[in-house]
This record gives sequence, structure tokens and C-alpha cells, in this order.
Amino acid sequence: MALKWFVIGRPGSGKTTSARYIIQLAKNKGLSAIHMNDYEILKQMFRDDTEQKKFRPTEHEGFDVLDFSVMQTALQELERSVESYISSMDLITIEFARDDYDAALKQFHPDFLRKDAYFLYLDADIEICLQRIHERITCCSSVDDHPSLSDNSFRSHYQKDNRSYITSNLKNDYAIDEQRIMVIDNIGSYVELINKLNQFVETIPLLTLI
Repeated sequence: MALKWFVIGRPGSGKTTSARYIIQLAKNKGLSAIHMNDYEILKQMFRDDTEQKKFRPTEHEGFDVLDFSVMQTALQELERSVESYISSMDLITIEFARDDYDAALKQFHPDFLRKDAYFLYLDADIEICLQRIHERITCCSSVDDHPSLSDNSFRSHYQKDNRSYITSNLKNDYAIDEQRIMVIDNIGSYVELINKLNQFVETIPLLTLI
């Protein structure tokens, strides 16, 4: 059964960078690992929405969400996709960004969150996240370097500070051991981020006993 590693936070907070590092670290240790997110699910919904009732296109081939029920549907579909790999992988990173993680995590079955799951929350303020998003679109180097919401929609949608929920309610609501939860303030350099990630990795037996 795969270890599930949830990588969450605002777009531009460093989720994909962290997930890539974790996946490569696992593969370097001979483990089978895969990274999954909800972006392609949402993008397909956007393509299917030809009448633009739930989405509207933005620049750089991005999209804004008009009907936020699609965000719940995408997470439910993401769980099903992850489940299809559970028996064949050692580690799966699960990446998604939401404005309200209390509501978002309720879209998953509680056992999916409790069993063999770790949680990494990347914290960075809105303007830093937007700057990083602009940079990754300008200097795109991966299929994961996709646009997010338009700037105005981004500022409006991602105002909520989810840090307190991640550090307290997640433990209370789902009985997640605090050793399986890490919050990283990712406002510095790549090297600083990697050093903090390594501290978390050292607490995970699957990645340290091989």
C-alpha cells in the first residue's frame, strides 16, 4: 500500500517544487512514486464546458472558475485516481490548492486521510505566490508550470489563512498525529525550502530506512 503525501497551500507557494523533490528522493531510493494533482481534472472540465457556464478562459490558456462546485468534484475524482495507484506504488504525492482546506478535505473519505498519510502545508503570502506564478509562466520549464486564476480572482479567492486549520483542526478532526504534519514558511530560497523538506523527510520511515 502506498504512502500518501498531501502537498497543499496556495498556488505559487512551492507545492509542485516540493512534490518533485519528494518524488525524486523516493525514486533515488529505489521506490516507486508518482505525483498526482487536480489540475488536469479541472482543465478537462474547463474544456468540456463549451458554454462557459462553470469556467471562463484567461490569458496564457488558463481559466477562472465560475461555479466552485467543480472544485469539490475535482477532489472526489482525484481520490478515485489516487486509489487506482494505491496497490502499485510506494509513495504518491497529492497536490491541490484550495481557499478553505476544512471544506476541501471533507471531499475525501476520512480513512483516505487517516491511513498512511502525511501532510505538508506550504505557507507564503499572496503577493509572493503571484510573483512566482508570473515567473513560472514566463519561464515555463515543465507541464506543471501552468497558470492559475487571474490576478484579481487569485487575490479574492485565496485570502483565507489556512495555517491554523492545518496545525490544529487537522489533528482534531481526523486524528492525524502531529508528527505527520509539517508547515513550511516558504518565503526564502530554494535551498532553504529543501533543507526544511529534508527535516520532514527524516521523520518518515519509508524514506529513511532504505
